[in-house]
Amino acid sequence: MKLPKISNTHLFWAVYAAFLLVLLPQEAWTIGQGQDQTGVLWTILGVKASPLAWFLASAFAASIAIVTHRLNVHWLSMPRRYKSADMEKKRFAYQWLNVYAVALIVSMLISSIANFMHVVQFTNPELSIFEKYPWAVGVYQFIFGLALPGVSFVFARVLSTMQESEQEDDPAFAKANAELKEAKGTIRSLEQSIRQTEQDYSARLRDTEKRLDESEQRYRAVGDVVRWLFGKNEALRDRIRGIRTAFPNLSQNGIAQVLGCSVSTVSETLQGYQVELPDVVEVQP
Repeated sequence: MKLPKISNTHLFWAVYAAFLLVLLPQEAWTIGQGQDQTGVLWTILGVKASPLAWFLASAFAASIAIVTHRLNVHWLSMPRRYKSADMEKKRFAYQWLNVYAVALIVSMLISSIANFMHVVQFTNPELSIFEKYPWAVGVYQFIFGLALPGVSFVFARVLSTMQESEQEDDPAFAKANAELKEAKGTIRSLEQSIRQTEQDYSARLRDTEKRLDESEQRYRAVGDVVRWLFGKNEALRDRIRGIRTAFPNLSQNGIAQVLGCSVSTVSETLQGYQVELPDVVEVQP
């Protein structure tokens, strides 16, 4: 059976959980000071407090862990452009002016007050160091009472730095980034091909519409000529001369057969008639 890989981040979270567990008794003791001390008291890690105080302190510690995790995730999700040197203000606002940072600050203050009250209450002034250096009492109470809960910020920041480093060094993550980059390049190429295809299709469509329009105009013109030459609305004399003009190589017998008249009529009509050929206009297919 293959054991799951334990990363430095997992170990660091375990240390952070132990750190919150160490602070838990002081918080439970402080909460218990505002409650009835005559009831049942639980002694955990050498500290006595009511069951309600322990449950409240545990919920508070769990809230700190959750907020720290969410702040860590928020930092990891920061846009890369904010990491540049000229984006200090936006980077600061993104990291610290958010609901997770505010919640952690409030939690840290409450935990600091609780720990400070416990440390002040049980500081032993008879210790040799305190007797020799009275000023050390204040330093001790500050470090282990007020400053110690502030380590939550340190944990959150170190966790985000560790996870960023692990992501950069993880071969699977690097491979995923390379595949994502390649996929984005393929998508851009496909989009360019689609745009080019649409442009080519539009150009061919316009050309086809133009050709159809020209063909329609030619066919309409031919129809008009046919109706004029072979219709009954024009005089026979005009139609004979029109056919001679349109078809100068057609014989008089052919003209007579087309119009259904005698050859002599065609001959009389065309006697002395000079055909004026129109200018040839080349039509592009």
